[in-house]
Amino acid sequence: MPYKDVFEGLGHIGDTTIITDSNIKPVQHSPRRVTVALRDKVKAKLDDLERKEIVEKVFTPTEWISSMVIVTPERREQTPIQVRDYCNYRDEISLHNGILFKNQRVIVPISLRSGLPLKIHSSHQGIASCLRKDKDFVFCPGMNAENKALVERCLVCAGFQAR
Repeated sequence: MPYKDVFEGLGHIGDTTIITDSNIKPVQHSPRRVTVALRDKVKAKLDDLERKEIVEKVFTPTEWISSMVIVTPERREQTPIQVRDYCNYRDEISLHNGILFKNQRVIVPISLRSGLPLKIHSSHQGIASCLRKDKDFVFCPGMNAENKALVERCLVCAGFQAR
């Protein structure tokens, strides 16, 4: 095999000297969010890379910071069924004080959704108002359809629309 010495050992590139241009200004990329679904796997992988001395933790500011890219399943079918409804939003989901958010909206777990459409609809201000409240405060895949169906069946709202 040609250049065998370059490919021996993990990350080994032979007896090479890397020359950098001192005129290049250091770059500090902002860190990318790690989705909650991948957080444990990413931590385990980073711990493994640290044990193998491929990466090391840095506790002081550095001039150069490169963001890490996390590769996730490309197709929805490859995603575990429990989180498939959130697959398209994975880059927007974060965890803060034990609460999941999609951007600024609270993600409501399925187990707590049962009374939510009624609470959102309690003011009987029509479909647009319900959808706006839903969009401004909470995130539940499929909730728009539930809110629309509830308003369409509501006798109080029907009475307002008849006027």
